[in-house]
Amino acid sequence: MICFGRLGHVESKLITDKTIAKHIFTQGSLTEDKNSKNYTLAEFEKGWKSWTAFFVLYDGHDTVAFCGVRRFGDTYVRVFDRYFVFPEYRRLGLNNAEHSMQMIKQQLNFTDGRIPFFSIESSRSAVIRAVRKFNTVIDSKDHFQVLDGLYNTAGSSMQHVAIKKPHTTINL
Repeated sequence: MICFGRLGHVESKLITDKTIAKHIFTQGSLTEDKNSKNYTLAEFEKGWKSWTAFFVLYDGHDTVAFCGVRRFGDTYVRVFDRYFVFPEYRRLGLNNAEHSMQMIKQQLNFTDGRIPFFSIESSRSAVIRAVRKFNTVIDSKDHFQVLDGLYNTAGSSMQHVAIKKPHTTINL
């Protein structure tokens, strides 16, 4: 467990029960989040088929955040797939990365030998800050670096990508 300021002791848990995962995931669709459409039952079913793992971050009994680890073909795996932080646990800017510091370490155990990456739709500087934070808590052999350019990682959305070193390109 890790303690983050106003949060109590947070704990990231691997959820293997599909019914529990579905219930938590679809709660995102009930919020006023700009991406709430990404957390429907249909999106869950699509994700569940390609996730190697599904994680939930808890503050006691309260759900703080969730995400999956999604296979991208035979070569890549996307960590923080469909990452969602519940509104009452959000702060402005990258401070949400505090919620993910514990999750990143666990997710890297579910890459199935594929190259891990993550992507963020917002600014490149947000990805750079996330990489800096993540690289402080993971083994140096698992460090990430930010790629140049934008990549189509989520349908019609062009995103900034960070990938495990020493990889300098990604072919999605």
